[in-house]
Amino acid sequence: MSVPECAQQKVDSVSDDLRKISLKVHENPELAWKEHTAHDALVDYLKGVSGVKVEEFEKYPTAFKATYSNGNGRTFALCSEYDALPEIGHGCGHNLIAVCGLGAFLAIKEAMDKGHVNGNLVLMGTPAEEGDAGKVRLMDIGAFVRTLSMTHLRVTFKGSPAHAGLAPWEGVNALDAAVLAYSAIGVLRQQIQPSCRASMLYLIRAPSAALVMDLKKKLTAAFEGAAMQTGCKAEITGGLLLKEMRNDVSLSIMGDMYDIPVRVATEECMGASSDFGNVTHAFPGCHPMFNIKSKNSNHTVEFTDASKSEQAHGEAMKHTTGMACTGIKFMTDDKFADKVKESWKDEMEKVKKEHESLKKD
Repeated sequence: MSVPECAQQKVDSVSDDLRKISLKVHENPELAWKEHTAHDALVDYLKGVSGVKVEEFEKYPTAFKATYSNGNGRTFALCSEYDALPEIGHGCGHNLIAVCGLGAFLAIKEAMDKGHVNGNLVLMGTPAEEGDAGKVRLMDIGAFVRTLSMTHLRVTFKGSPAHAGLAPWEGVNALDAAVLAYSAIGVLRQQIQPSCRASMLYLIRAPSAALVMDLKKKLTAAFEGAAMQTGCKAEITGGLLLKEMRNDVSLSIMGDMYDIPVRVATEECMGASSDFGNVTHAFPGCHPMFNIKSKNSNHTVEFTDASKSEQAHGEAMKHTTGMACTGIKFMTDDKFADKVKESWKDEMEKVKKEHESLKKD
């Protein structure tokens, strides 16, 4: 039996178990850092697998790190996400992502047990991808190494463009709406109790971390200038920096080598950020994506419904096999592993040059 066939056979054998876990996670949507049901479903299953060690983190109790080793060799890591979205549940399919990571881990372990692979295997249980950068926080505590009442309102004003010279009256200026909202809140001061507060939050997004930092400098100067003109003091604090995805092209072999219809996530195709971007700046990695045939895009109710379907599970299992085959190839093929490492070094050199060019500007 070939190694890919071994991986496929294992995925097939655990598919029903993975389906049950996926549905349990889907039926019990939990927000960032509260994913106790999902965490327990994954960890309880892993604890029943011979030879697997599960480490947990006191600071982040819904995270975990499962490891398996059978001798000297390279280390390959997978991530399982399992937090949900407010109100709509698993509208990003994290119930599927959770079992993809688990299934690939089990398939690679099977190949290791049959003597096809030597090395170290890791599955990171990574909570809080939606909104609180769980992977970044776990990296900060070294988890990947060896490997008053308040509420936040995020308001997005959407306008429509128009030619400034030919037909400016056809445009709808979103910035005007934001400025008017600020003015309206200012007028409300006489009706607001002294103990109440309202704050503004600026979210900076750009195609790369270097451009984000460059834009942050410009915005900081604008805030400080406004404070100086009004006699105020500007207290500027920043959140966690989510870096752009730097997918290792060499790892993106599922479609070419294993005929599995998977595309690799970039900011361009996602139109969004992910805490996995920071992981790809620390280690070679890639963020594959697959189509579950939803009638609408992710972060919608329609996508939530689609992510529990049999069809979605079938696509997830194909993806799981591809991830396992990729991991096995990395752990067994010296030339391929070297290519992966060199490709990642090239990407990091591009990042370095981008930062340097912006410093010169």
